[in-house]
Amino acid sequence: MALDVFATSFFPVESPADPDPTLTGVLKINVETGSVSTFIPESPQTGFIYPTDVVVDSGTNRMYVSTLSGLIFHFDALTGAPLESNIPGLPGAFAALPQAEVEQGNGYNNLLLTGDGQVLVATAFGSITPYELATGAPATNLADGLPYPSGMAYSPAGDLLVSVGDPFGGPGAVLQLGAEDPLVPFGATPGVRGGSKPFVVYAAADYNRDGVVNEPDYDVWAAAYGTDDPAADGNFDGVVDAADYTVWRDAEGEEATIVITDLNGNQLTQYTMDGSFGMELAIIPPAIPDPLPDTANEAAPSNSPSGLLETPDGTFLVSTLGLTRRPDNRGALIEFGRDGGLLGTIVEGLPPISAIAFAPESVGVASVPEPSVVVLAAIAMVGFTLVELLVVVAIIGILVALLLPA
Repeated sequence: MALDVFATSFFPVESPADPDPTLTGVLKINVETGSVSTFIPESPQTGFIYPTDVVVDSGTNRMYVSTLSGLIFHFDALTGAPLESNIPGLPGAFAALPQAEVEQGNGYNNLLLTGDGQVLVATAFGSITPYELATGAPATNLADGLPYPSGMAYSPAGDLLVSVGDPFGGPGAVLQLGAEDPLVPFGATPGVRGGSKPFVVYAAADYNRDGVVNEPDYDVWAAAYGTDDPAADGNFDGVVDAADYTVWRDAEGEEATIVITDLNGNQLTQYTMDGSFGMELAIIPPAIPDPLPDTANEAAPSNSPSGLLETPDGTFLVSTLGLTRRPDNRGALIEFGRDGGLLGTIVEGLPPISAIAFAPESVGVASVPEPSVVVLAAIAMVGFTLVELLVVVAIIGILVALLLPA
């Protein structure tokens, strides 16, 4: 099976000195070879700039891409062609924020497919809104006023988990919407710092994906015995056999965990599902150089892990924005084992990557829903000053105001 990944390149080409100005918009990366190409180029004329997240609906082969410009686009995930526009004059436009909010600096941060005909969208101003996939129409907000929501995921019980920042500058938290207290509290160690994102990872032997390895998982294994059903393939070798029973037997009682991409902290952290215990899972390579490059953020140098996917082999693919922004490209796609062990770098020297999703040949396998990096934190982590940030937001607001109908 070909394993290809879509990746959103957050920063547009800003300098003729960029070593590879052809890599913009949505990239396509072959995991086996590390080859990279532009799948959907950025387009300032339509507002398709500063993409922040990408998700693929495996049932329809439709790709949805959110942007800091306050627009969501949808494309054919097989060809890259824009789909029918819900906004006149903007090819492929799926939805848009109100023009007044865009002019004030609001934009789309994250996407999460619900599996029942909607996509959840988090904004820089802190709302979470369901949009109907069929029409692009928004439904009633699930939340408002969240501090810098930077990632979304569903728990095994179906609860919505959201990572948020701290408005006072300290470590953020992972919230369970509807719960009184944060799942991972503000100020926890290891911290949920700005731009962090939660991903729910199931135990390899949790064959029914209910969050714990127990007797019902044995029943799933028994029913799938002798097939190639990936749901009961606990050792990821392509066949359900006695070895997968052994995996289940040895893992009985193991529970799902929350793996967090710590954008600011240059690491993956792992928490129990109740948030009661956290640990460092992996440090993101390469080693931070000393002295730092001129364009690195001296206050918080990090390779800035952004997205995470679980492959059919049970390994983790992690994307990074890199230590610096363009034209000094240091983004990468890196592979880790489930225990956090580094397996290798798939490709490096990329423009900053804000999000990843499996391409159609690969969707439907064991992938973790992938929300994108919180945009304001991402800009800060890769070297923008506050003045530069305000200029970027102002320019985007003006551009989109010109593009959108009055």
